[in-house]
Amino acid sequence: MIMDVAQSGARTATIITGASGILKIKFQQWARDSLLTPYIIQWEPINNGSFSVKFRKNK
Repeated sequence: MIMDVAQSGARTATIITGASGILKIKFQQWARDSLLTPYIIQWEPINNGSFSVKFRKNK
């Protein structure tokens, strides 16, 4: 799902992972080191369960 958003041409997205659990941990790993990484310019926590993500512009 996140890859679909990254490839859609969206420039930003809010990723809601929940305050605890595997999704919060996994999202940070995916953002740093996965097939998703080349699409992401920046990501930062919004609160304890969400991240703001900026994507590269599709060519």
